Amino acid sequence: MENLMSNFSKQTLSLEDLKRKEIINILNACVDQLEPIQKRVIRLRFWEEMTINQIAILTHKSWEQIDHLIEQTLTELRQMLAGHLGLQAASKEAA
Repeated sequence: MENLMSNFSKQTLSLEDLKRKEIINILNACVDQLEPIQKRVIRLRFWEEMTINQIAILTHKSWEQIDHLIEQTLTELRQMLAGHLGLQAASKEAA
């Protein structure tokens, strides 16, 4: 019985890993569809873990412009992901 559970756990983990990889691939495809400045800011913020202030300095934009751009871009990404995953995008009121 232990061996069966161990094999089941390994299969479950590999299925979870596959799902995670599939979602990451979809997310990367969505990011690739963004405008260049959106793509750059999202990658800096979430891949490079830079602060909004650091991004503002690097891009020669104000903190407010970068903050707004990130919020706008995240909304677009949520909508794209929902489309790829066959889900309805959650409205801001429900969030």
